[in-house]
Amino acid sequence: QVEQLSRGVDLATDGKTKLLASHRSDTRLVTWGFSYDNFIGVMVRLLLGQTDIAQQVLKFYRETRGIQKLGGVITAAHVNDPMGRGAEWHVMNGPIAFQLLAETHAFEETGQRAHLDAAVDRATFLLGMQNLTPGAFNAGGFRMGPKGDPKNPADQRLQFEPKNAQWADLYNTEHNNDIRRGLQLMLPHLKGEPKHQALAKRIERAIAAL
Repeated sequence: QVEQLSRGVDLATDGKTKLLASHRSDTRLVTWGFSYDNFIGVMVRLLLGQTDIAQQVLKFYRETRGIQKLGGVITAAHVNDPMGRGAEWHVMNGPIAFQLLAETHAFEETGQRAHLDAAVDRATFLLGMQNLTPGAFNAGGFRMGPKGDPKNPADQRLQFEPKNAQWADLYNTEHNNDIRRGLQLMLPHLKGEPKHQALAKRIERAIAAL
């Protein structure tokens, strides 16, 4: 099974960027790599002992300016462009939750502070989307994404249509479960960090409110 898993990941991997193509059999989307898939791919690489590749992909998502938007990474990029070329320009909390998970697992595997720092940054970003309105029917839940650019009425809306709902007004159970798991995984690593005690307490409150 491990060999099959490794073979499948290798077949989808771009030779230069090491990003995974999500739809290799669809000629319309052959170079598209969804962030979800790539963060799962990072965790697979860590499981397979391919730490260098896992770290290369995480660094791409942390540092490549062409795929950053509204404080997060976009939902899909072209895997064959090392400079970062967007394919789908949404920012959603689900992929960010998997980025948090991947960075935390990389920290556990390597002990490198860059991964913990990145996990802290992703957790802080996600916490900013939690609904803390007292008495709200979905109080404690996490919005599906940040609000869009006010100069673009189509930004961060379903199908990029101005008339459609925006991600900031929608909530998704699957995404909230992923966020909970990411926060729970990272939390123990903050306990011995004096500078992160305020964040640790905030995370504890966020988990309790879900």
